[in-house]
Amino acid sequence: MLTKHSNLLALHGAIVLFALCALFAKWLSLPATIIVFGRTIFAVISILIFCLLIKHSLRVAKPLLVKLLFNGALLAFHWWSFFYSIQLSTVTLGLLAFATYPIWVVIIDAVVGRTSLDRTTLMQLTLCTIGVAVFLSPDVTNVNLNAFFIGTLSALSFAVLTLYNKKQLCCTPALTIAFYQNLFASILLLPFVIVLAIIPNTEQFITLALLGVVFTALAHILLLHSLKTISAVVVSMSLLLEPVYGVFAATVLLNEVMSTISFSGALLVVVACVWASKKQV
Repeated sequence: MLTKHSNLLALHGAIVLFALCALFAKWLSLPATIIVFGRTIFAVISILIFCLLIKHSLRVAKPLLVKLLFNGALLAFHWWSFFYSIQLSTVTLGLLAFATYPIWVVIIDAVVGRTSLDRTTLMQLTLCTIGVAVFLSPDVTNVNLNAFFIGTLSALSFAVLTLYNKKQLCCTPALTIAFYQNLFASILLLPFVIVLAIIPNTEQFITLALLGVVFTALAHILLLHSLKTISAVVVSMSLLLEPVYGVFAATVLLNEVMSTISFSGALLVVVACVWASKKQV
């Protein structure tokens, strides 16, 4: 029982860390590309050290590396679009856009023919759309619309990444996937970083290290630890708390306050996403 409780704490600890990542888009006055590159580099180093300590092998077959390269590209785009949408608007808007990913999972499943786009799915999409419209209604600007669109692309890429991992990489240890995803993401981002030619100052460097080590690598390790005794169903449902934790943190630490109308819209989106997630399990 104690082990199960400790794993549950590890799960929610990981979710809180993932949620707080969103705040770094405001704390770091750097382009999203630089933030993601720094995050992946420090995450790779941390995961590598952890693997050496627990003697976890990172050897993979060459065909698998090609799949993991695709994963790295998806991860890089997912994180870039996530941070960029927040930089354009607010943490709350970025997290709400990302929270639509269960809806995208359902849509993709229907498109590829694994499930049907039934009446329930259409109701979920309608509820989510209404929620988004209500959320944005108090402050409809081109900037916010663009930010939400980019944040939705982040959710879409995360949905593709999730389904791809589930289908192609089900027999590969999650720690190995996390290492190579971050490694290839950093390699793919390197040319853009060179073009930008921006060198973070000492404070920014330390903040990037904190983001990569604690809020990425440690979060992944805690999440993997929780899977020892907690079902995938509970984990997937619990991950929907990420935008809730993130919005609360943004309210406390960044003084981001939602209007009653926006809160009502956000609530509709969360309800739609929780509803959609039940179809996946």
